[in-house]
Amino acid sequence: MRNKYCSVSNLDRQRIIEAYLSGQSALTIAKVMGVKRPTIDTIIKKFLEEGRVEAKKRGGDKAHKLTDEQKLAVR
Repeated sequence: MRNKYCSVSNLDRQRIIEAYLSGQSALTIAKVMGVKRPTIDTIIKKFLEEGRVEAKKRGGDKAHKLTDEQKLAVR
């Protein structure tokens, strides 16, 4: 079994979808891959609903909040 909070790589996600499309159950895939079944269910659900296998990029807004003029005023 993987670490408690280990993320699933895009390669593993692809393998999960391939196994699902070949007819394996989520429980079987979970046991073989060492990933919890709800995670497998979520990956399959996203594939069926959105057609994507890759995980979405995470993180917040990286845009600068201040203009260059405001940055100079702060200094």
